[in-house]
Amino acid sequence: MANELKRLCCFVIREDFGDLVEVLILRSDYFPCPYFTFNIKAFFLQKKPAKLLFEKGRLPAALIARYSGLPLEKVKECLFILIQHNLVYWAREVPDQIKSPIYYQIDSREVLSRLKFGVYLNHTRNRFGNEGQVIITYVLLNGKTSFKSLVEARNLSKRTKEYKTLKEKYAELVTEGYLKYLKYTDALSAQDQQDAAEQRELAKMTTFVPTKKEKAEARAKVAERGNAESLVGKKRKKTVVEEDHSRLSKQPRTEDTFEFVEDAQVRVNYERFNILARNDHITSFVEERINPAAKLVMKVILELADEKRLDAEESRAMSAQTIIRKVPTEDTLEDQIELERQDPSHEYLVSEYLDLLVEDGAKFIRKKDDSMSGLYSVRYKDLIERLKQRKLESILQEKYGSMAVRIYKILQSKGKLEEKNIASLAMLTQADARKIIDQLFVEGLVELQLLTCAILTVNQEVPKAADRAPSRTYYLWYAEPERCYQKILTCLYRTLGNIHERRMCEKEGYARLIERRAIARLRSTVHLMTPEEKEQLRIFDQSMERLDVAALRIVNLVMILTNYR
Repeated sequence: MANELKRLCCFVIREDFGDLVEVLILRSDYFPCPYFTFNIKAFFLQKKPAKLLFEKGRLPAALIARYSGLPLEKVKECLFILIQHNLVYWAREVPDQIKSPIYYQIDSREVLSRLKFGVYLNHTRNRFGNEGQVIITYVLLNGKTSFKSLVEARNLSKRTKEYKTLKEKYAELVTEGYLKYLKYTDALSAQDQQDAAEQRELAKMTTFVPTKKEKAEARAKVAERGNAESLVGKKRKKTVVEEDHSRLSKQPRTEDTFEFVEDAQVRVNYERFNILARNDHITSFVEERINPAAKLVMKVILELADEKRLDAEESRAMSAQTIIRKVPTEDTLEDQIELERQDPSHEYLVSEYLDLLVEDGAKFIRKKDDSMSGLYSVRYKDLIERLKQRKLESILQEKYGSMAVRIYKILQSKGKLEEKNIASLAMLTQADARKIIDQLFVEGLVELQLLTCAILTVNQEVPKAADRAPSRTYYLWYAEPERCYQKILTCLYRTLGNIHERRMCEKEGYARLIERRAIARLRSTVHLMTPEEKEQLRIFDQSMERLDVAALRIVNLVMILTNYR
């Protein structure tokens, strides 16, 4: 998967920033001499681009210039662009020494996040309207920016209504965490920040060589402090609301007072948008399993949970009365469920849907307390696993048929089984079962383990003897979901790379017509283009639209399989 991931990142960077930025991460193995001068366009036509920073790790600017064959000034400009767009981190060899050399490293997760910009903008438009979409679009295009730069770019006066509306929406985005303020240390990688924090903690404990116990204590303190966000430009006043937990399920909350700073640099918080994407997939899953009314109830539950951490396994507990008050009164609640009583109340309808969500096989919500109306929580971890399993089964269904799905479910639920047992449980002939198992084994979706009769005991499962005679060997098949997800991710990354390559080839083929159309639009002479040129441009636009739709579908699937990270 590493090669496919590097190839995809290569295409993303080349498409967004051009060939020159991509050259600085070429491998030196392709050059007969480190300072060999070459034709960039001819080099890329050989289909041999590879990421130097991906393969060699962190490097100083001088070595990057040597390996890439570019002047040092060009390399610094390219690195500045990548740092501005949060794709490259830097760190000094000795943290507190100014003259210490600076090393640069690229983050593949940040590169892959650029594929999700369409998903983020869609959620922004649905949640914050056109003004929010304008702000997020500007921040995404610039990587890091400030509200002052946004106002100057749009040439707005502080007395206009548009400026006030934009400022309110900007403050709302920052307050809810969709935009986050930046600090000087945010240009460092997460590992460098953690190492620096551990060194500061160790300096407080001892001036000598730290022991293993002291290192563990420092690491634990840094982990505890890592959950609290210290933001620049935002002052927080925490007011803990304590209530009787025996009555309701309300958790302690914090009330934030926000002080607006125009010059503070911000960037898009991808994690918050990934949470919105996760909630959207969960509600769509509920609609598919039950009905649209249950989707409405589940959407309200997820909004009340308002979990701001993507790695949270379970949401806070919510009372049934809180959920009932937030669910809007709609006719769909009564139309899509069979009821025992006539003219049911709104409270009774929502309670019935809550019971459906609890009793469903997917376990959308969990009832934690039976006192009064009960407390409900969402198990995010289990739901994500259900979504991944559902996507895996749909891929198996499309590629190998329903029998392959049946065999995979049997192996996942029963564990290690022989071929004849699989055929018996799947109600297939042994020849048909063998054919399907062989297909899954070639794709890496099932694995094989050998057990010899001489050592087949209760406590020992893996054979250690050298005897592998077929007559004294059991051939056990089993399935590992995580390995299957990695195999599918490899195929998805390869497909995304092919889509980006096809898109660039299409643009190269229609480059003359695209340039002609751009000039005609600037001069308002589009009507002077010939019908043949307009027809070719229509075919090009249609092809690009299909490629974008295909890429967006695959990106949504990748987000599910990677736990929305």
